Amino acid sequence: MRITGPEDAIERQRVALLTLATPTVDIGYNFGRPGKLRQSVDRLVCDARFRDDLLQRIGRAGRVLGRATSDVPSEAWVLLDEDVVADLRPYAGQTRSRLEWNAIIDDLDQQRFPARHQLDAYIRTHALLEVMYPIFKAAQMAEDRNAEMAEMFGIVRDIFAPGSSATLARYAVQIRTYERRRLWLRRSPAERWNLSDQREREGVAADIAALRNWQAYEPGKQPERHASEFVERLEQIANAPRAQPVREAVEQYVTGCVALMDALLSFRDGAQGIAAAIYDPQGIFSSKLVNSYDLLHLLRAYDLEWFDSAATFQRAAGADSPRGAQVWVAVRGLLPPAARRSIGFEWQAPAHIEGKRQFEAQYCRTVVPLHGLRLLLTERGSGRGFLLPEQVQELVQRQHLPALLVPDEGMVVHSLVRRLKLTSFIAHPLQVRLQLGGTYAYRVVLGTAAYHMEAELRGALHAHQRGLADDAPIFC
Repeated sequence: MRITGPEDAIERQRVALLTLATPTVDIGYNFGRPGKLRQSVDRLVCDARFRDDLLQRIGRAGRVLGRATSDVPSEAWVLLDEDVVADLRPYAGQTRSRLEWNAIIDDLDQQRFPARHQLDAYIRTHALLEVMYPIFKAAQMAEDRNAEMAEMFGIVRDIFAPGSSATLARYAVQIRTYERRRLWLRRSPAERWNLSDQREREGVAADIAALRNWQAYEPGKQPERHASEFVERLEQIANAPRAQPVREAVEQYVTGCVALMDALLSFRDGAQGIAAAIYDPQGIFSSKLVNSYDLLHLLRAYDLEWFDSAATFQRAAGADSPRGAQVWVAVRGLLPPAARRSIGFEWQAPAHIEGKRQFEAQYCRTVVPLHGLRLLLTERGSGRGFLLPEQVQELVQRQHLPALLVPDEGMVVHSLVRRLKLTSFIAHPLQVRLQLGGTYAYRVVLGTAAYHMEAELRGALHAHQRGLADDAPIFC
């Protein structure tokens, strides 16, 4: 049996003599063996890049608590770096308790066998907003208990970010703006711009002002356009044919802002990429005939056949497409190592960007939404490019993906690479073309991972900005 992601209740009840699994089973997966008198796992084979992985995975073996038979040992074989093996060799042949074993691992050289990154910086910063959202929704349902909700937020804040001055009211403004924008985008194009409610008009005017400030920014000069400038001009913007580009730009801006908040508020759920429905009749990817997984992972490692629609997929698979799938594939085989693919992107910078310095001042300070990315695939062995179906390129280009961009040279990228080694996140190469000429190399971290890395790199990012200007904009 192969396990590559979340399994439903029926799949979890299956028993197999041999189970192959990705790290998805590290936490929360129960290897149940109904009727077995001793421990569920007799033999375990795994790798461990971090000390946390070693303790978690090897701890799956030999769990005898509550079992009728508790004197049959399990075997565990772990693939480790040679230096770590050398550090552990003095303990060969010894019998140790779990607590003693944990202490031995904790005492190993941190440089040779590091701990997985624990999201510390993210928890102190962006996680507050994620935690704030359910508190805000609860406060909306119980307006007479706002003081209690504010106290609850204060308790959570002091746990997550001791010393922070963040308040419930501050985050409430962000969340109300987010919800207003979501509702606005659900309307038809005509309804978005022909508004009678004054508060709604002021909200759209504020978005126009924010976009204008973003577009007009120059290093060292932060423009200050205000919503009041645009409230009375909304009718003209809504109806004038020549204002169509303005309407489209505002809608794209607001869509990007919503995508950023969606990523923050769904951090634990991933929302990391494009979901692909998988038809796998040979059981190459997993033991399930129909599955779903992140498209970028599949592109790197598998030979795929493409379906043009969910209906075509369903006819071939004889089953419904997984919920939320945006593209549909069949797995034909696992690529050999030399044919595995590297993923990169290229992107055309917006027309208002006049040079590299302005681009980095706007786009290399915080997490921003990128729209219109073009996906690039190359074989690692030969460097040969791989042509994707145009429907896949169009799908990627339609996304507004949260992204952290750093220049592909200098202090920031060195800090990024050093921290990425302690995570499972990936920074992809990105080629940015400017409208006035010039193509420049960057690294980009996409999805919710962008917020994790931004929190870790704030010092380096601010130092880079100081080299560009004394002030820089924050998107949304």
